[in-house]
Amino acid sequence: MNLILDTSSSNMVAILQDEKHLFVAPKVSKKHQENLLPSIEKLLIENKTSLNKVDIIGVVVGPGSFTGIRLAVATAKGFCYVDRCKKIVAINILDLLGSVAKKSSKGKFCVCVKCTSSKFYVGQFDKNGKKTSQFVLLKDEINRLEDFEKFFFFDSEFFSFDNFKRIEITDQDYVNFLNEKISKKDFVEFEKLEPLYMALSQAEEELLKKEKKDDKK
Repeated sequence: MNLILDTSSSNMVAILQDEKHLFVAPKVSKKHQENLLPSIEKLLIENKTSLNKVDIIGVVVGPGSFTGIRLAVATAKGFCYVDRCKKIVAINILDLLGSVAKKSSKGKFCVCVKCTSSKFYVGQFDKNGKKTSQFVLLKDEINRLEDFEKFFFFDSEFFSFDNFKRIEITDQDYVNFLNEKISKKDFVEFEKLEPLYMALSQAEEELLKKEKKDDKK
């Protein structure tokens, strides 16, 4: 049995998968830290199973909400610390989005996820769906993406300034991506599982600005 966790964005995802069925926790759009463990527990109880029967945990490690990705990673590591037989699959949300966008893209494309009000995460892919790069881009640098078919995830208002196509991830998309990683035996040891940070948090940026200002005095 597999468990998938994603707290990288505004919608928390918890999916339980056995050989024939998907069991999905109700989507929660806030207070992930308070709701994640109760949602997992409820999911297991309602389906008359237990965490002991979960063999593989797929966890979205980022990029995304700084607090969110830490939460999912810490939860997965905690489960695997208790039961060392469990395996972990680390999921890069840009790779997952790329696998979804590939189905409707006509050539090389990019997927974007909001970072801050002025930045977003970008994954660029060739026409075959292979990721060629990932980076953080300022809104003012949007012209760098002119040669790519552009897809965005979730925050429609943030991307309304340009010709982006909205992309959604279904529960089945999560499962398909996880199963593909499992088939390739793309596992990570829980001691080495880390959040994927591609940018400084807003607090870190403010601290850096303050330090630079103090150095000039």
